[in-house]
Amino acid sequence: MGLRTSYYDKLIESSTKRYSPSEWGEIFPENFLINNMESNHNAFMNKNASDVLGYSPTEIKQMGSEYFVKFFKPEDLLGF
Repeated sequence: MGLRTSYYDKLIESSTKRYSPSEWGEIFPENFLINNMESNHNAFMNKNASDVLGYSPTEIKQMGSEYFVKFFKPEDLLGF
């Protein structure tokens, strides 16, 4: 089974089962983040996203709303 087929099989399977954020992070190994835009904080990120940003999930959570200032362009946040 190729990587592409495996990815789509997981996607199809995911439509019939409820997963926790950490399970989603394992299913989709790309950068996977859940941001709570109402309370301005990062609720979850998988290891790959953490590695790319260069901060641990704990460090990102400790940033609070500063996380958005540091990693997002102001115009990307206008709708929130």
